[in-house]
Amino acid sequence: MSSSDGPFSVTRLLWFPLDQLSAFAVIFDRSNTPVDPGVLDLLMNDLCHDEQDGSNTLILNNFAMGHCHSWRTPGEVGERQPVSMTGLSINLVMDGRLNNRVELIKELPAEMEGETLSDAELVLRAYSRWGQDLCEHLLGEFALVIYDRNLDQIISFRDQLGNRTLFYGWRGTCLLIATEPWPIANVIHGSAILDESALAHFFAIDPSPDGQTLFKGVKELLPAHMMTVNGSAAVHKCYWEPDVSQKLRYKHDNEYSDHFLDLLEQSVKNCLRSNGKFGMLMSGGMDSTSLASLAARMIAPERLDTFSFVFNELKDCDESNPILEVQKQWGLDSRLIPCDDLWPFKDLAALPFNPNFPEVNLYRQVKERIYQAASNAGVRVLLTGGFGDHLYAGEGDWLLDLFLDGKIFTAGREMLHQVRDHGWKRFLLSGYVRRLGRHLVTPFRGNKNRAPGQKPGWLTEYSQGLLSKEIFAGASYPGSYPSMLGLLVAQSATIENFPAGRYGLELRHPFRDLRLLEFVLSIPAYQLIRNEQKKYILRNAMRGILPESVRTMPKTVSLNSLFKRGIEVEGAKIESTLKEPGGQWKKYVNQEWLKDLWQNGQVSDGPGSLLPWLCISFESWYKLLG
Repeated sequence: MSSSDGPFSVTRLLWFPLDQLSAFAVIFDRSNTPVDPGVLDLLMNDLCHDEQDGSNTLILNNFAMGHCHSWRTPGEVGERQPVSMTGLSINLVMDGRLNNRVELIKELPAEMEGETLSDAELVLRAYSRWGQDLCEHLLGEFALVIYDRNLDQIISFRDQLGNRTLFYGWRGTCLLIATEPWPIANVIHGSAILDESALAHFFAIDPSPDGQTLFKGVKELLPAHMMTVNGSAAVHKCYWEPDVSQKLRYKHDNEYSDHFLDLLEQSVKNCLRSNGKFGMLMSGGMDSTSLASLAARMIAPERLDTFSFVFNELKDCDESNPILEVQKQWGLDSRLIPCDDLWPFKDLAALPFNPNFPEVNLYRQVKERIYQAASNAGVRVLLTGGFGDHLYAGEGDWLLDLFLDGKIFTAGREMLHQVRDHGWKRFLLSGYVRRLGRHLVTPFRGNKNRAPGQKPGWLTEYSQGLLSKEIFAGASYPGSYPSMLGLLVAQSATIENFPAGRYGLELRHPFRDLRLLEFVLSIPAYQLIRNEQKKYILRNAMRGILPESVRTMPKTVSLNSLFKRGIEVEGAKIESTLKEPGGQWKKYVNQEWLKDLWQNGQVSDGPGSLLPWLCISFESWYKLLG
């Protein structure tokens, strides 16, 4: 079934993914009313697919759990969730994996089968020992729900960084929980009713701070949060936040880079834990080539499969040279996949429909071609270099940290270097100087004059009025933390799971590792950038591992030329589609603002590159959702 409304309508050809990660649903009626099995069936039918490794359900009076299995780690093979523990009235469902299995096994009571326990079984034993405090002992990416029958209580957890998703909603006294939002909305309302405030945040390119999804009455449990529900209360609690007081200072640069490398290697090792074939999505940038080099070194003499998008015509988008350098050094089985023909806005009718969220990736066709190639090669786990840039978001404080650490001579030398290259005016107006100035002035005036976040000018007045006062996601985190830990980056890390799952792939992001992130937050910013050389600590750590030409390359390329090709080729259709009457997006996005942006040729600048895509993508999604 497909819609023919407009040149960019999206077909319903592939409504559901061909395969995906583990998924689960939970029902709990706090009034002690028995669960309707039909409701669980509705949730499970929307979550489970034939290509997964089976499913199981459990119903006990006012409580029900169902789990769709997708075995990705050795301990999971043959596992049937919900899991329980002999002698304990506890049931658990989980999506995800642990990164600290060894530490957990040492901490928990001796178990003969400890090495072969699945991650879910380890979590169950952790709960039997620590109760609700178990979250302080878990590292990894996970979403899980525990039902304690003795307490008649549901406890839900989401990992510290939000690498796996968990959604919930209420239908009267009945709590519904699932790993996707759309099935819950379908049960609550019988159809998808959208939330206008969440839509305003969607077009503001900033998730709703309270976790409200696009579906009315369906919320997302926030990262690093737990939710406890029993017959008398529903309590939300943040169980982790960054400790900004922890400062790590070494004498020498190599001590920082050695520590960084140890943590990065451990993260890569954790991501390689799989019961199937794994591969690497490798661009020619520092992040993914570093991860590929580390993974290749770990599995040698076995050869690592890598998948890279390259451009034969758009040479300024192409990163073939560094890719081939790394391939040569480590003997990679590299597949170079030409993508000159996959510009944004092309053949949107061929894109699959995701009922949970509109398509937000401008380069979806590029990702689809990579995923298809990896799937054809038999890959089940695909590592990426994604979110590496987020680790270095605090680099703007390099000058401030030099002064605070008493490195006045070094600060002076680097300031002169900046002035020599850019001039006094540009240097004095830079963010580095402003940060230093704010630090010097703040003790005298406090934070009373901090300007609030400015609402996006491209939104309609109505849409701006719907935005939360906490306009920027993660606003509670000071400094650079929002870009590292905020809701937007968590959403970016999880939203790709659905399309990748269509090809039987689980994406893993080694840079999204809590221990690595906490380390970077604790070190001085001048380890992140030095003499305008970005990712300074990574470059130091990769000496002798990356080819020198790759390790020292000044910067990576962008896909601007591919984007411009899309605008040139599809411009008339884009403009025609945006002019169609009755578009739902027009309620939220200022049409005159978008028109001026388009006519002035600023579509590739700032939000202009994404807004036309969001409007068209949302409109197609909205029509199919109905």
